[in-house]
Amino acid sequence: MARLRSALQNFGEVKGGDFIMDKKKLLHMVAFILVIVGGLNWGVYGLFGVDVVESIFGGVIVNNTPVVSATIYTLVGIASIYLLFTHKGDCKVCGTPGTK
Repeated sequence: MARLRSALQNFGEVKGGDFIMDKKKLLHMVAFILVIVGGLNWGVYGLFGVDVVESIFGGVIVNNTPVVSATIYTLVGIASIYLLFTHKGDCKVCGTPGTK
């Protein structure tokens, strides 16, 4: 149990045996993952002409719009904007020296 608790501390805080993740860290992780998914999708599309997100989630169409893939693309766009404005403060390489 102690090993699990110490492993979880790398991702957030453990208080009273419950795992509580910092909301800002969670938002950053989700945004980062979405940007990676978007970048990989563009890479595969550029190299092979295959839209992976559309291939996986394109089955649900409402009013000629693939709802799930359109939602994923929107979330990737929002994540990109979020990281654009918060990256320097979060990044250890780009951040101001002496700050967290």
